[in-house]
Amino acid sequence: MYKNLVKEIIIKGFPLILNEFLWALAMIMRNQCYSTRGLDVVAAQNISSTLFNFFNIVYISLGSATAIIVGSYLGAGKLDEAYDNSNKLLAFSVIATTLVSLVYVACAFFFPYVYNTTADVRELAKDMMLISSVTMPFCAYANAAYFSMRSGGKVTVTFIFDSGFMWLFVMPLSFILSYLTNLNIIPLFIICQSTEIIKA
Repeated sequence: MYKNLVKEIIIKGFPLILNEFLWALAMIMRNQCYSTRGLDVVAAQNISSTLFNFFNIVYISLGSATAIIVGSYLGAGKLDEAYDNSNKLLAFSVIATTLVSLVYVACAFFFPYVYNTTADVRELAKDMMLISSVTMPFCAYANAAYFSMRSGGKVTVTFIFDSGFMWLFVMPLSFILSYLTNLNIIPLFIICQSTEIIKA
């Protein structure tokens, strides 16, 4: 009995762990691509991502809730209800995150100024926060969709959808733009962050 459970955990759990590892590694590599534009960018990215990570708790939590709620309907064999509630939860996640992104926008005008750094870094951090606020609802949609699919056991699809997308599309684009062009950090950041729209 326990052997079957352990086997099931390894079969289903390992791809999920590998996906999270590869996704996190891709995020590290993308930030490294941004760093090619100088130390000011590193400092600004640190400031903007600190608050972004705080605010994205909302859509990450809603994604987890989506998996639990949709999974309970799927487990009960209520496929129509699962589909209907998945769509409603996707919409709710986007709406809630849009409201949160407006607060994030407001924070962009004062949060960088609590840091003891240069005026250029503060201005760059503010710009990065404003850009990230636009992509936040798309992140929410993609995250809720990811957890909705995962609750249905679509491990391979979610693997391709998440870390596969990062490594096959986002990373090559980030690498090409940062190492093979002289593009300024703001258009570079806009293009790379906008890949969330394509993912959604």
